[in-house]
Amino acid sequence: MARARLTVATREGAIAEHPARLQSLEARLARAEAVREAAQRDVLRSRVEAPFEGIVTGVRVAPGDQVGARAALLSLYPLINLKFAPGCLKASWPSLANGWSAASR
Repeated sequence: MARARLTVATREGAIAEHPARLQSLEARLARAEAVREAAQRDVLRSRVEAPFEGIVTGVRVAPGDQVGARAALLSLYPLINLKFAPGCLKASWPSLANGWSAASR
């Protein structure tokens, strides 16, 4: 009989504590949802798109770095109107072309 009374008292205590526990859990859930929403907002804000197609010629930040608005993240060279300028005289171009075709065989 004493064991039954103890069990009933324990259950009644748990029932009495339920509203406070529920309120605490709901507050934790609300905080977790706010953190998740802030993280999703940060992900949307952190997307970087170049205004044109290009070649990345240098990276100025590392993963995890915090940067301010309008900070330079990388160097980008546009592909539009990209011109190749070999570092040799025009007179030697034919010999270079011959060398390339021989090397590709």
